[in-house]
Amino acid sequence: MLRSVLIQMRVVDSYNLRLSQDRAKSVVDYLIEKGINKDRLVAQGYGETKLLVPNASTEEEHQKNRRTAFRPIKEGVIQDKWK
Repeated sequence: MLRSVLIQMRVVDSYNLRLSQDRAKSVVDYLIEKGINKDRLVAQGYGETKLLVPNASTEEEHQKNRRTAFRPIKEGVIQDKWK
């Protein structure tokens, strides 16, 4: 039983990571469509790894975890430092 639960958790985590990445990419695509240079944008989804409300139980708490954030960086800064 424990193995089944662990496997299900991994599937859920990978699904949420993909969903998060897709959400981030959608925002970047929208900004590009509105005229922002694509070289100035990076889409990064984090899935379950950076929750604002760990162990969310209400819909309101889950909504807080479904967010898109922008992190400004200085021009010329290596993008890997941003991650």
